[in-house]
Amino acid sequence: MASKPSTVDCEKDHKVIAQDDKYIQGVLVVKSCHASRFARKPSRCNHVGDKLGALLKSRLDKAGLKGQYPVNIVKTVGDKSQTEFHYTIPCDKSQHQTVIQSLKDSCKEKDFIDTVTAENQPDEDDSSSESDEDTT
Repeated sequence: MASKPSTVDCEKDHKVIAQDDKYIQGVLVVKSCHASRFARKPSRCNHVGDKLGALLKSRLDKAGLKGQYPVNIVKTVGDKSQTEFHYTIPCDKSQHQTVIQSLKDSCKEKDFIDTVTAENQPDEDDSSSESDEDTT
C-alpha cells in the first residue's frame, strides 16, 4: 500500500541559518514521512538531498551564482508521522543570503516534495508494521 503524499510547510518548517563563514545549516520538517525508512536506507536521503541541491543549483545559476552547492543530509530524526532532515551546504559567507533565499524557494517546488513522497514509499520488503528489525 502506498503511503500518502508527504507535505512540507516551507514557511514554518524549514529553518536555514548560516552555521559559520563556510557553511549553511538547514532543518526541514516533512509531515507524512516515516523517519525510520530514511534512517534504514541512506540512499533515500541522498535522493532528497540531490533533488533539493539540483533545484537550488538551477535557481543560483539564474541568479548568476556559479559553483557547487551540494546539499548534504547529515542526519534524520523523527517518527512515523514526520521526519526532520538536517543538512549542510558548503557556502561562502558572501553568498549566504542568496543561497538561503534560493533554498527556501526550492523547498516550495512541487518537484521537491514529489521526490520526498516517492522516497517515502515502503520498500517491497517492508512489513507494514515497520517491525522487520526485530524478527529474529
